[in-house]
Parts: sequence; structure tokens; C-alpha cells
Amino acid sequence: GYNFGELRSSRKMIAWGGTTPDDKQNGLGSLNRIWFHDLSAGPESNTGQYDIDNADLDGDDALDYRMPPIWEYGNKKGYRPFTDLSGDLSKVMRYVAINLLFTTSPLYRVQITPPEQPERLQVNINMFEGDAASSGLSFVKAGLMNDNLNALQPLNKFTTDLRSRAIGDAQGPFRCYSEQPGNAPCDVPGLGVIPSGLALFGYGLVNRAPLSSGTADYVLPVLAFNLDSTYQAPFLGLADDDYLTGTQSFVYAVASTAEKAAGYGFTTTLIHEVGHHLGMSHPHDGYDFETDTDYGPSGDTFYAWAGDESNSMMSYIDLNWDFSQFDRDNMNRYLVAGYVNNSNQILGKFAATNLFNAPIEAFVSIFKADAYASVALQAYQAMEYSYAASFAKKPTPRWLEPRNSPRSTSSRSCGIRRSRNPPLPAPRVRS
Repeated sequence: GYNFGELRSSRKMIAWGGTTPDDKQNGLGSLNRIWFHDLSAGPESNTGQYDIDNADLDGDDALDYRMPPIWEYGNKKGYRPFTDLSGDLSKVMRYVAINLLFTTSPLYRVQITPPEQPERLQVNINMFEGDAASSGLSFVKAGLMNDNLNALQPLNKFTTDLRSRAIGDAQGPFRCYSEQPGNAPCDVPGLGVIPSGLALFGYGLVNRAPLSSGTADYVLPVLAFNLDSTYQAPFLGLADDDYLTGTQSFVYAVASTAEKAAGYGFTTTLIHEVGHHLGMSHPHDGYDFETDTDYGPSGDTFYAWAGDESNSMMSYIDLNWDFSQFDRDNMNRYLVAGYVNNSNQILGKFAATNLFNAPIEAFVSIFKADAYASVALQAYQAMEYSYAASFAKKPTPRWLEPRNSPRSTSSRSCGIRRSRNPPLPAPRVRS
């Protein structure tokens, strides 16, 4: 495909890290948790490091705080005085390395359908064809998607199902969503008139059954749009929620003629967006626990763009298509918390209702589960997160409650992925 790193100067970097032992391009061979950030390697475009004169790079009338090349420290005549190297590096450490790479907060509920926690997950890619000159499915590499999703959650099994559909009655809701203001009225067949900002979600909701049919424990419906130049692409991809509880719902992906000409297909966009659906955040925006603040790469934390300079499919630099070691670590930590908390909740419910009538086998299972959970927490403290997740999953007492039929999503969002074509200092339109 298109080599963004080789062909675009906006992808030249001063930081990198998070490469996994088994990375197909440059695997390290052993587990390492390393990220370096070198202010002497610039100036570079991604974090706006090259511009030391203009305060506002993204056009929002606010000073965009960024770190200049190392040789500019001591210069008091730039858009701000560059006089505190230690303070700037501490900002990068806390607000990029720690918050956005090493210990990120989940975007969505990682357990997906608690108390049931799916083991077999199917990604249904419903490709709505709106370009007579190409087939959208030719821009999807299902095997690559499966490989990367299974590497992120190796305790579960991901499969991908490809389905081609005429754009048909999805054309109206899509055009309304992409061409009208968010509160403009939009007529969705089967649902009636709703705000245009809900048009794609509404269409998915009405058509949930055919979009999410499958036999896996959990089916994730993707609405992908392969379009010609008569359509406007509002984004490359978006991982939506349900507009009520914040639970993940549908994933959308769009590639019109312009996006395809710029080097974008569907595979990496969908790996990225399904990553959001599973709980992964961007490495350039996230949450600071101490101040209870969500933040992104603008204003006082513009330098958060540095987080994208890591070996993660969740970044915007398009230099790789897999999840980083930090992504894997974070996912395993999320799963440990999810499995252990879920087991404790089910056990509490069981103890309150069935304790005196329970067979001896139930108590044996509980003691065994407690031993597994103890091993998991010890491994967690030792930073053996994959090992911890495997033991945390063992005690999940599925025998306490019956498993129901396969689950699918039913239902705003946070994980929007947009093209990074405009070079700085032009405004970047991204989520």
C-alpha cells in the first residue's frame, strides 16, 4: 500500500517506542517497554516543534504549548520563553508517556457484555457499495485484521465476516449525516425523522439484525461505505456509542474517491476503530487521574501529539498496522480488572441467594477461583500482564449464570479517525 513514512514529511519523528517482540517489521525478539523522546532530533512537523514564533498552530485562538528543539532552550523571544527544559520534559513524561502510553484509561467498557464476557468475537464488515469503479471489499484484508485483533486479546478468538451490500436505503441517512448540520432533520427509513448527527446510528439500530447476524458470543456490526466522488467523507472511521449509557455500539468506516487516492483503504482504519470499540484510546488524547481531566493535543497540551510517535495502530501517523506493547499491556490490565471484578460481583450475588443450597462442587470451584485470582494479582504486580490476564480469566464462574444467545452491539463517540493530510500550521481536523 501507500508508504506514509517514506512519502510524507509530516511523519518524520523525534520519538518512538512500544515495539513488540513479534512485530513483523522490526520485532525486538524479547519483551521491552521502551519509549524515547529526543528534542535534539528535530525540528519535526508532528508536534509543531519546528515553529517557535507562532503561538496558535491549529486556529483555535489559544496558545499551543509545544517543546522546541533542544538548542532553542534559553531563547526568550519565541512565542513563549523557552526557559524550563526540566519542566517541559516532566510534562512529556506525565501527560504523554505515563497517561497516554504506559497506563492509559479505557475508552469503553472492556468486558463489553458483563456479566457475560465473550470469548468468540465476530467483526461483521457490511460494505455499502457506492462506487461503481471499485469494490470496497478489495480494500479489506480480513486476515491482517484477525491477526492484529487476536494479538491484542490472545485469550479470545476474533474472526471477520465480509458482506457486500448495495448502498440502497443507507444512502439517504449517510448523505444527511455527512452533509447536514448535526441537528438538521433526517428521515431514516423505519425510524422517522431524527437529528442528522444520529442518522448513521439510527440506521444501524433499525437494521441491527441483518447487520449483526452471526453465531459468535459477540458480533460487532461495522457499517463501511465505499463511495465515489459525489459523496463527502465526514471521517475515515468512528467507533460509536449508544447515546444513553456510553456503551460501545457500531463502527463506521468511510473511503470516498479522495481518501482512496490519498492512500487510505479500509483495513487499517477498521483495526483502529475496532481497537476503540474494545476500549483502546488514541496515544494523543486521554485522561489524567490526578486532575480528573480529559485532554487532547490542543492548547496547553498540544505536545500530546508526541504520543502518536509510537508503534501503535491507535495513532494517526499510519506507519504500522499493529498494536504496541503498551497497547497489549493496557488491554491485559483492563482484562484482569474486568475478570476479577466480574467474578467478585457474581460471587456476591451467588452468596446472597444460593449459599446454603449450593453443592460441595460449588465451594470447591470458589476456592480454586480464589487461588487463580491470587496468582493473577501477583503476576499483575510483577508486570507480567499477559500471564495475569490468563489466570484472572480462569476463575470466572460461568456456571453460576447461564450464557444467553450471541450478543451484538445495539447502539456516540469518541473514536473518530480522520486523515492528517493538511501540513502544519494549517488546522488539523481530527478527533
